[in-house]
Amino acid sequence: MVSLGLAALKENQKMIDSDYVKTCLINDFRFLRRCDFVATEAGGFLADFLAITSDKNKLIEVEVKITKSDLLADFKKEKHKYYENPLYDFYWKKQLEKPQPFVPNQFYFAVPEFLKNDALELTENTKYGVIVCHFNQERRVFDGSTIIVRKAKKIHSSQVKDVVFLSLAMRTVSLLAKF
Repeated sequence: MVSLGLAALKENQKMIDSDYVKTCLINDFRFLRRCDFVATEAGGFLADFLAITSDKNKLIEVEVKITKSDLLADFKKEKHKYYENPLYDFYWKKQLEKPQPFVPNQFYFAVPEFLKNDALELTENTKYGVIVCHFNQERRVFDGSTIIVRKAKKIHSSQVKDVVFLSLAMRTVSLLAKF
């Protein structure tokens, strides 16, 4: 694989935005990975992207990051405390028997190729995975595909709650109503 020069990488940074990456994720998780439910800007923590696997056993959250500063800032969000310790309620300061409904079973960061190494480094000692939005080197275009370059580890193994299904279904309908 031929690597892009610095000038080409900077040009690619201008071409990609979070909506493009979300579109790649929707295509990948809904049609290639066959997840029954996918939605953007959904869930208790307003995730950039959520998917529920076809066996209904796994909620996958993906945060889209297109700049290094945005990637770094995400680790300061409150939700990461819940993801690191899913059986503790930080608001009420008590142990839980099961994780809260919108704590995902797996968590990923989705980034363009030029942020791949930064994302891998920042997630190295976490349970988080990294997805790269692929750039077709030969055609010099983004081809809409995504590649999991680090598989996320399980945050918890509880089944997806009904309230999560309802939330994703409502959000999907809201997106369709915009057209």
